[in-house]
Amino acid sequence: SRYVFNAPITWAEELVRYMFIWSVMTGAVAAMAEHKHLNVDILPDKLPPRGRLIHDIIVRLVICGYLVCLAVGGWMLIVQDIPQLSPTLRISMSIPYGAIGLCTGIMAIQEIYFVIDDIKKLAGKEGVKA
Repeated sequence: SRYVFNAPITWAEELVRYMFIWSVMTGAVAAMAEHKHLNVDILPDKLPPRGRLIHDIIVRLVICGYLVCLAVGGWMLIVQDIPQLSPTLRISMSIPYGAIGLCTGIMAIQEIYFVIDDIKKLAGKEGVKA
């Protein structure tokens, strides 16, 4: 439309940006569910199985704490930006910012599940495989 009507579609760039944010965050949730995030495994590879489980539990608890902080901050951002409208689409800015609060909250729940599963393995009771 920019070249035909000499009027660019101004909302398209904004829509793509918000869709990208949601795409990245939902992709992070999917990667977390399948244990596909990058990790450095130099130390865990040198540990015995029990030590590796303890290491995994500690790392998962740190990650979970970080995700909870992000989720809380994301939810505060959502509430704060409900009245603010995007420049072109005129939608509440809580919609694009909602990806942070919602998806990090889901990832924190996933990490809690993984910690519980690892604790069951550590106790000698095999956890449910997802």
